Amino acid sequence: MEVKNELNSKEMYYYLENYCQKKQYQNALISLPFAKEVHKNQKRIGGDPYIIHPLSVAFFTIGVGLDSDNIISGCLLHDTIEDQNADLDLININQEIKDIVNLLTFIKGKMSKDEYFNKIRTNINAIIIKLIDRIHNLSTMNNAFSIDKMKKYLIETENYVIPLADDAKNQYPNLARKLWILKFYLTTLVNTTNYVINEEEKLVRKIS
Repeated sequence: MEVKNELNSKEMYYYLENYCQKKQYQNALISLPFAKEVHKNQKRIGGDPYIIHPLSVAFFTIGVGLDSDNIISGCLLHDTIEDQNADLDLININQEIKDIVNLLTFIKGKMSKDEYFNKIRTNINAIIIKLIDRIHNLSTMNNAFSIDKMKKYLIETENYVIPLADDAKNQYPNLARKLWILKFYLTTLVNTTNYVINEEEKLVRKIS
């Protein structure tokens, strides 16, 4: 399974590289190898190579028609500072991308959740990336998180992340339909996961 995941990450990498070349996303073509290098020794909790996560977030933006050079770059780099303390000044990307990544970086002990999500609200690209980042994390957390951690993550999603989509729909009516799709994905994942957790807990109580 580990070998298969490694191959998948390579296939995803080269597909995205070709896509960015065709679209002439110059910043993304710089961000892609940088993200790969920054995350090269990092694994997700479930054991997958970490680079699969930012690649998946980038792929999702393409799938829903929300990709751009800045958004793809932001997807690829969104965890590089928070997880690996990367220095984005080492690469030649535009300032807007650096600003997006900084907005998406949560610094434990230095900001509250309210402060973190309020700053994300100031940038539509950061909002889009955060929504899709959460969709991917929700869809892959089943084998990685404990039940208690999953519950906390779901509550945070309901209290902070889904409202981002609602606010953005009102603020950016031209994107309302696509933002509704992202909200639909989020609410479906939250409701389905809550149902599964409740059923598992009922079964445990019945057995005990």
